[in-house]
This record gives sequence, structure tokens and C-alpha cells, in this order.
Amino acid sequence: DTQLIIGTDNNQLQVRSFDGNAIKSLLDGTQPVSALCLNESCLFIGTMHDSSF
Repeated sequence: DTQLIIGTDNNQLQVRSFDGNAIKSLLDGTQPVSALCLNESCLFIGTMHDSSF
């Protein structure tokens, strides 16, 4: 049994999709904690410097 639990200090979770070509600009604005890549798709878990994401 595997569980994924995600929480924040303000109890908000935002999930966004983005074009795969935008990965470099996405990484410039984040502090990645972890990245999981499967079949040319990536899941990034991290924090944002700018709340305009």
C-alpha cells in the first residue's frame, strides 16, 4: 500500500499543468524538493519564489 500525502502551512494545494517546453522557466522560479519523470512526463514538488505561479 502506497500513499502520497501533500500539505501546506495554509491548507491550500495548487495543481497546475504546463507545456513541457516550459520546464527551464519553471525551474528558474522554484526551489524543487523532488522530481519524478516517467515516459517524458515530470512531476515537480517544491516551493515557489513568486506567488504569481
